[in-house]
Amino acid sequence: MTDSSHARRPSPALKAWTIAVLAGFGILHVVGGYMLHHAPRFRPIETAPTAIQGD
Repeated sequence: MTDSSHARRPSPALKAWTIAVLAGFGILHVVGGYMLHHAPRFRPIETAPTAIQGD
């Protein structure tokens, strides 16, 4: 019984680590998307082979 109740409640450290990882991924997605859409010096990955063939 004690094992079941312990398994249902993750430790605070594990919960905090999970939240930190999810938050980190969210921030990376937002920052990466912002840089790709708003920074003209960066080209989308899809156009890289076309640019190489064009030269």
